[in-house]
Amino acid sequence: ELGGFTVLRGQGVEPVEGLWIVGVDDPAARRRGPGGWTDELGPLTDRPRADLVLLLKHQPIVNPDALGHFDLQLSGHTHGGQVFPFGVLTWLHTGYWTGLHELGEGSRLWLSRGTGTWGAPLRLGAWPEVTLIELRRQER
Repeated sequence: ELGGFTVLRGQGVEPVEGLWIVGVDDPAARRRGPGGWTDELGPLTDRPRADLVLLLKHQPIVNPDALGHFDLQLSGHTHGGQVFPFGVLTWLHTGYWTGLHELGEGSRLWLSRGTGTWGAPLRLGAWPEVTLIELRRQER
């Protein structure tokens, strides 16, 4: 636990019945110390039956083997390019613009611009974003 939050490091939790949330470490964190769990397949496949599976993954790296094992991957990392025209470079690197992407096999990716910056505390043409995701249980 960190600051009252459970940090999901290559593991999943079921905070409410029918919702499975999996979190993995950012591969870039390996430069700062030992360890790190970046493989999501274990906690995605070894889980209780869930109506909705969320994957929390800092970078918008999509593991093709994980498709169909999660409903929505939430990622950031790119800051939407932060300063024009770097958005084009982040798109060339990741293959994704900010926003929602259909990945196939029932999986989707949401790539947020986030609110922070990297390097210079400046944004130009990549406005900060706070995403509100509302989960609603549908009647069957």
